[in-house]
Amino acid sequence: MKLIKQFAFATVALATSASALAGDYVVPDKEPVIYEPESVISGSLSFDYNSHFMSYGLDVWGLGGSTFNDALFNPSFELAWALPGDTTFRIGTWWDVNDNAANSIGGRIQEIDLWAGFDFNLGPVATSVVYQSWIYGGATEEILDVIFAVDTVLAPSLTVHNRLDAGASGGNTGTYWVLGLDGFAWGEGQSYGGIEFSLPISVGFGGNNFHNTAAGSGGYGFASIGLAASYPLEFISPAYGDWDLHAGVTWYHTDATNIANPAEDFWTTSFGIGCSF
Repeated sequence: MKLIKQFAFATVALATSASALAGDYVVPDKEPVIYEPESVISGSLSFDYNSHFMSYGLDVWGLGGSTFNDALFNPSFELAWALPGDTTFRIGTWWDVNDNAANSIGGRIQEIDLWAGFDFNLGPVATSVVYQSWIYGGATEEILDVIFAVDTVLAPSLTVHNRLDAGASGGNTGTYWVLGLDGFAWGEGQSYGGIEFSLPISVGFGGNNFHNTAAGSGGYGFASIGLAASYPLEFISPAYGDWDLHAGVTWYHTDATNIANPAEDFWTTSFGIGCSF
């Protein structure tokens, strides 16, 4: 999932400074300044290539190893609206485009995910409730995520991932819990030469047979640690949005009892270009 943006309404003010005697014309001390309100609509667009399609510890395409020979193209787009009461409504979509299966939605499009949800800023804890439809394999997997994120050292978060309809997943309905941290989230984070770094860490636990393994007894499913970087493309005018290049590498350890991956330990890599506005 992607970072949650916060929004605020700006006030509108008109400042003038002028004085005159009757019949005189006096040039104002300064021109009137009009403060336009900040937009309550924002969004993001990203075009990414990934070595693996990872879904809660599952290597979906079973690529195994640490290869980038069969990269997956994953574009995404999201719009968000600021609402009163420090609340945000957002909608978005994510696509999986590759030639790994003939039973595609159309052409090389294997999956289309759609979501809509609300973000609530409750003091130091930000809460999101997001309903998702994952369309693939001739069926639709239905998801309700509840996410808690704390604005403090290491930025801890908890994602409660509820699968309401198994769709074509082959697994069970149920819940997956993911604890997350950012190992660089202290002070103002890590920035070198304009490059912003993050160190995402996560641990996941699932219910019985969530990922359709014969011996799936539930419990610990995976752990991951990664290094991600982004570089702003400042030569592009802000009128066209804030563009960046980003890339990352992540190491996974998955439990063979609960997740049937080709390998228990492997690396994934990604790179892409994105825009926020």
